[in-house]
Amino acid sequence: MESSVKDVQDHLVDLLLPLAKSFPAKFIAFDKIIYSPSHSDNPRNTTVALSTTPDTLNPAPVSPETTWAWKVLQSTIKHVFGEDVILAPSLMTGNTDTKYYWSLTRDIWRFSPVREYGRGNAHTVDEFIKARDHLETFGFYVNLIRGADSKEDS
Repeated sequence: MESSVKDVQDHLVDLLLPLAKSFPAKFIAFDKIIYSPSHSDNPRNTTVALSTTPDTLNPAPVSPETTWAWKVLQSTIKHVFGEDVILAPSLMTGNTDTKYYWSLTRDIWRFSPVREYGRGNAHTVDEFIKARDHLETFGFYVNLIRGADSKEDS
């Protein structure tokens, strides 16, 4: 399981508290005074402060691999990219949009249907995708929509 914001904050406090005490320095972490040496020990009022932004976000919930949606995605990937493709979960660093869907579904899959080396210089001024990879991506989405449309009512 990925670490929550609180887990990371607690870990940082545990790491930095001994350092703050060794200076000594006042240590404020996430709006809480953790350590405050006397004025005689810290005459320059050296302070170490940790904070977060107001929009700090916990990791997205883990999507289940046992649902119909996962099976459609998995079969589409294998159909387009080959049966020998192995799907494995990983941590996605870009998590800003999924927060709007967390209350709607657990099936939030982050997948970019482009082969390795198919997209060049991602997110730069000369970003490109090869024509054959673009067509394969288009085909992926056609197959995904067809697969999603084939759901039988229970």
